[in-house]
Amino acid sequence: MASKQPRAGGEPPRAKATAEEVAAYLQVDVNTLYKWRYAGTGPQGVRVGKYLRYDWDDVEAWWDERKAQQAA
Repeated sequence: MASKQPRAGGEPPRAKATAEEVAAYLQVDVNTLYKWRYAGTGPQGVRVGKYLRYDWDDVEAWWDERKAQQAA
């Protein structure tokens, strides 16, 4: 089993987010998040058994990409 490595700057690793946490963060309904996942347009999520988890870095990268697309 791999040990948790500190993030850059010595920060501890961030916990993975649930769909409910990501939906609240993005201020959308959790069903919208599931629809985005099905369509392949939302932030990347990973199935862990029956659970869906998101990496906060992936969510923020997705957000930044959306901002850049709208600014272009």
